Amino acid sequence: MFELVKYLEAKGGSLPPFFGGLYEEITARNGTFRRVKRLEFEVLLRRGDLISARASSSCFLDTLTPYFRWKLPKVPAEALRCILFMFRKLAPLEVLLYLTFERGEWEVVFPSQIQTEHSVSPVGSPFLTGQNGAVIEIHSHHEMPAQFSRVDDEDETGCRIYSVLGTIFTRPTLRTRVGAFNSTFWEIPSDWVFDLPTGISDALSENSYLK
Repeated sequence: MFELVKYLEAKGGSLPPFFGGLYEEITARNGTFRRVKRLEFEVLLRRGDLISARASSSCFLDTLTPYFRWKLPKVPAEALRCILFMFRKLAPLEVLLYLTFERGEWEVVFPSQIQTEHSVSPVGSPFLTGQNGAVIEIHSHHEMPAQFSRVDDEDETGCRIYSVLGTIFTRPTLRTRVGAFNSTFWEIPSDWVFDLPTGISDALSENSYLK
């Protein structure tokens, strides 16, 4: 029977190859972790502390360090400049875009969407309209800061890179996180994925990404 989720304990000095389902839940000495893998990236993110019932046996387990392995060229600066231009042109409405990597190049996809000044959502399920292949999903917050909202947390349930571009007229700022299914996230520096152009800053500094 094919497993969608696999539960592991970190021991033996290294993790086994990824098993091929949706994700792995891993118990380690320093907490619980989730590992996901796509053709485009692989991530091991920390989910939380061990519950007290399991903490007593964790001393026999390995310690894990979160990692993010990006396997594609970065999104070029010119693509981000074009995205910023589109976001500004369609403001004050929020805008949703997908970024796919096809035939060795990045492509920007504008899906059918319902837009307001405070929200944006695709028409129909992205898994039914073929956008599950999107590597990156980015939306605008026009004059608002580049912060993921509670609604964003509820909507962004897949396995891909999620970004939000805020304060687009005053100080364009990009915030990026990895989604590992079921609204499980890890914020990462945007320049791990994007070649940031002059005029767009990263909301997350390199020195704080493990906090």
